[in-house]
Amino acid sequence: MITETINGLTSDFYSFKGKVLGSSKYSSTHVYGGGGNQYGSYPVRSYETVHDIIFIEDAGGKEHEIHMKNWDIGVREGHELLLVWAVQKAAKQDLIFMRKISTQE
Repeated sequence: MITETINGLTSDFYSFKGKVLGSSKYSSTHVYGGGGNQYGSYPVRSYETVHDIIFIEDAGGKEHEIHMKNWDIGVREGHELLLVWAVQKAAKQDLIFMRKISTQE
């Protein structure tokens, strides 16, 4: 872990490297809006979210399950990945970088 302050926000940075054991991907479509009243109508809108689930084995043989939204990354069994994420105090962790070492992407 490395702690850094950027633009007044202090975050802890973590990294993880491992080999892909398997992965899956699915998408979900969210629809909202519609209807109206005497002042007008509201349009129907939608957006799609791509979900990636990757199973990674670390150097010690421990398996980790990684969930990502809207990264839409293609990995296959045997690829080696490097993941970096940041955690701010009182905030959730955010994955900020991924590199496929096997394909140099």
